[in-house]
Amino acid sequence: MELVLSKSRWLRFGGFSAFYFAQGVPLGLVTAAIPAWLAEKDVSQADVAIYTAWVSLPWALKLIAGPFMDRFTFLPMGFRRPWVIALQSSLVLSLLALALVGASIGENIEGSSLTLLTITCAVVN
Repeated sequence: MELVLSKSRWLRFGGFSAFYFAQGVPLGLVTAAIPAWLAEKDVSQADVAIYTAWVSLPWALKLIAGPFMDRFTFLPMGFRRPWVIALQSSLVLSLLALALVGASIGENIEGSSLTLLTITCAVVN
């Protein structure tokens, strides 16, 4: 059995599912779990709303990113493969940064730590 996407239907389905999982877990974390955690820590509703607005901004800018990604390609690697590799790599790095920020925040959520958390989560998105 060859592990080539063009020859294996199940491998394509598996890769497709893995990419959606890789997109959905961070999205659920930063748009659902962290706001709930902030509310549990008695952060004001206004601060949680500001966090949610900033974290959702990258999805609003997707209309700009799509044509940009279609315009600039590296054809020896394929049409979108360089973008997928670069963005998945940056997702891993930003999730590691989020883990470090979360560990440094601990129990005390102040203005500067909430700002750092918001910026990190926006980069994750």
